[in-house]
Amino acid sequence: MKRIISLLILCLSVTSISSISPASATGAITQGEWTLVYPDFSKLASDEEWVFEVRANGANEIASGDFLRLDIISSSGSNLALKAYIHAGANTKSLKLPLFLDKSAVSEANLSQPLVAKFDIRRTFSSKLKSENLTFSIPTTTFPKRPSLIGEYIKIETDFSKPFPFPTECTDLFFSYSINDPYLDIDQIDFDLVDSTGKSLSGAYSYGYRSGVVKGELSLCPSTLSAAKAPFSFQVEIKFESFLNKIPLISQIPFALLGKFSEVEALVTSMPTVCQKGSTFKTTKGECPSGYKKVNFTSPTTVQWNTLTRSASSLKGKKFLVYGCVAQFDSNTGGSKFRAYTLPSPAERYFNGANSLYTGSAKSLLKLSEDDAFAAKVTVSGATAYSTLGGRTSVPTFSIKDFIKVGSC
Repeated sequence: MKRIISLLILCLSVTSISSISPASATGAITQGEWTLVYPDFSKLASDEEWVFEVRANGANEIASGDFLRLDIISSSGSNLALKAYIHAGANTKSLKLPLFLDKSAVSEANLSQPLVAKFDIRRTFSSKLKSENLTFSIPTTTFPKRPSLIGEYIKIETDFSKPFPFPTECTDLFFSYSINDPYLDIDQIDFDLVDSTGKSLSGAYSYGYRSGVVKGELSLCPSTLSAAKAPFSFQVEIKFESFLNKIPLISQIPFALLGKFSEVEALVTSMPTVCQKGSTFKTTKGECPSGYKKVNFTSPTTVQWNTLTRSASSLKGKKFLVYGCVAQFDSNTGGSKFRAYTLPSPAERYFNGANSLYTGSAKSLLKLSEDDAFAAKVTVSGATAYSTLGGRTSVPTFSIKDFIKVGSC
């Protein structure tokens, strides 16, 4: 546990107390010839000291050489702050005493009960003024509420609802948050981006109390995200000081991460509708014209894809959405046919895809060139056999009903 014990055990001075701006006074308690003015405790998290004022009433005063001590004690008897002081200045009617806080003791104190202030003043041997030893009961009504829920301890200021682009390289994700920890309960805050299995994809942490809005960052790398399972969450875990014996608090905020191929998927989504009437196909941006029916193209399942690469003829007539890279489109293939490497989903590289043949309208297909990556709505034509340097090979053949370029390969 990281504690900085700021309790000043004994501070004796032979000079005047330096001028210190106290917290706003909230009340005063008088006993006989003495009044104790106590501060506002609401800024406990940011205050490093409490400033009390001791006032002498009537003919009473604080004289040069007087020794003063003020102890602030919890209802359970633990010392929260104290000040011991020898007044070296001229006689005065009041003094402001800054007391440094033992924040760990304050954190453990039961602040539902009043504090006890013990004031002791010892006069010099020749003084005609009398020494005093007084006890004051200090209300604790201005102490801040102690948080209990994670949302009371921390507020994430960043809006994660806007989708984060899938990074092409390791990229920093910046976020901001504010902390409400007036009793310094928090030992550490862990920030993580986690996937649906709870696996951490990137982490950061914060120690200690900081006021205001705090900035943090996570590093998101494509190699890590590619193997992760959506959906994703921005996770906050608060770990508490050990003396509290409190289990960590955890919250998760949905984190929208665009897919690796979100741009490709957006292009595919924008493709027109394919309509069919008998053996005639046409595309439209709206509803299919009268007499035509909308054609649905689906991504091949694992079994369908394995069948396509081994026995394409058995799936003849099936309608699929496939992705590929133009491998050969020249005088040998002609304008209405090309060879491509095909996969059932978008990829960075298609060269491990299935060697395939595509047929279609030359007017349309000539918009493609070798090394173009494309998405295509196709009908399975069967398999085509052709001669190669090693003999003959049979490859799946697709009839293109519509396509769109999605990049290069």
